[in-house]
Formats: sequence, structure tokens, C-alpha cells
Amino acid sequence: MSQSTNKIWYAAAAAGALIGVAVLSHYLSQGKSSSSSECFAEIDALGPPKKEGNGMLSFNYYKDIFMIISKHAKQRFADERKDLLMRRRQLLRENKLDEYKELVKTMIQKEE
Repeated sequence: MSQSTNKIWYAAAAAGALIGVAVLSHYLSQGKSSSSSECFAEIDALGPPKKEGNGMLSFNYYKDIFMIISKHAKQRFADERKDLLMRRRQLLRENKLDEYKELVKTMIQKEE
């Protein structure tokens, strides 16, 4: 691979790491504290950050962190989705159709 291709790959990996940290921060700041501590514990179990010679995170280390974040984010959304489904069903039973429609719109936006 040429050096310009390597630079592009490393830039993409750095951007991905930045996005991953932002997603982690967002979900953990809104999520339950036990989920946050479990996520951080799993990341800590990976050990110190493994870096390439140029200072970038190694691909395998980045992949492992991304998988941990994804797992916890999916779990958090699954819990939130259960609550939304319960609220949606309750609104439908109570015949509050305007509120029901708004809740369905919110659920669709969160899944995208």
C-alpha cells in the first residue's frame, strides 16, 4: 500500500475512534450507572491502549473498544425501547391517538 493510502486509513481510524468516544460519552451520560460502570470495566480489562508506531490506536484495539461500546449501546436502547413500547400500548388503550402518533414518530427517529 502506498503512504497516501496508509494516511487515509489512519485518518479514518482516528475519526472512527473520535466518533466512538463521542457515542460512548453520549450513551453513558444518559444511561444507567451500572451499565456505564460495566462498559468502563470491560474497556479497562483490555489493558492500556495499544498503539501503532505512529501513535495511532492499533486496529485490533480500536475494534475491541468499538464492539464493547456497540454492545452496551444496543442494550441501553433495548431497555429504552421496552419502556417506549409500554407507553405506546398504554396510549393506544386510552385512545390518546395524537400522543400515540408522536410517540411512534419518536421511536422511528431513534431507530434510524
